[in-house]
Amino acid sequence: MNKLVFKQQCIWFLNACISEIGEGKAEEIWKLHEMFCEFEIENKEEGCDLDEMGIHRVLERLGNHQTVQEMRNHLREVGVEKFKKISMIVFLIWQYKQDWHSVVNAPQGENDELKKAEEVMAEVSKLLEHCQTSQKEAAAKEKIALDAEEEVKKRLKEVTDLEDAKKKKIEDLKKKSTEGSVVQRNRAAAELAAVESEDDLPLRKAKTTLEAAKRKAEKATKPATEARKKADDAVKAAEEKMAQAEAMLEKAKKSAGSAGKGSMWWMNRELTEKKKYLPSRKGGVAK
Repeated sequence: MNKLVFKQQCIWFLNACISEIGEGKAEEIWKLHEMFCEFEIENKEEGCDLDEMGIHRVLERLGNHQTVQEMRNHLREVGVEKFKKISMIVFLIWQYKQDWHSVVNAPQGENDELKKAEEVMAEVSKLLEHCQTSQKEAAAKEKIALDAEEEVKKRLKEVTDLEDAKKKKIEDLKKKSTEGSVVQRNRAAAELAAVESEDDLPLRKAKTTLEAAKRKAEKATKPATEARKKADDAVKAAEEKMAQAEAMLEKAKKSAGSAGKGSMWWMNRELTEKKKYLPSRKGGVAK
């Protein structure tokens, strides 16, 4: 049991004690699990124990500062004699003042419905991983498309500004060609003719750049649309599998009796956590 990974040790302990300590403490154990995974530098969630320094860090995080000797004395109360490595379940037995023998021998409530729910939960995890990857890919391609559209707007404004400036210049020259002295009118008329017939290189260049920007935007639109559909399909598949997992957990709860409550609480809590990785518009919960 001491060699089980942190998560399995937590579930074992909760199966033994959740009816006594309550679900409020179960949430504390969820957070303790996160701490143990954090402080197990080498193996993280695949770890099964912490050294004394790691345990001290957990206690400090909990606001329970103890000397080495105080901690050792307390752990001896639950049968610990070697302090090089301390499993999480030993820590939980001490932290929540439970009887070692009762915890070790507690029924784990294994049944077919619970196993099926666990299998579906594993599928949920895979689908959510795919969902996250798809969402990132869609967001990246949508950004490319959005940037391309912004470039089109920028280039269109450049063309419009140049056209408006030329139009205003022509209007001003037309007006001047009908006002003032003969010399002034002739000068304005000549300038007007030059402006109207000139090869406007800046405007031509701006229009060429605009057309190139439009082609780029059109090219980016299809991949973005396809990626978003793929991401939405992945979310839908994850949602459906989550609903299936919830239904199976409810069925397992009815068939398990008092045993296995810890396993079901943990899976329900995992399901809540996994929903954080769904978009809020698709039923996700706040992180």
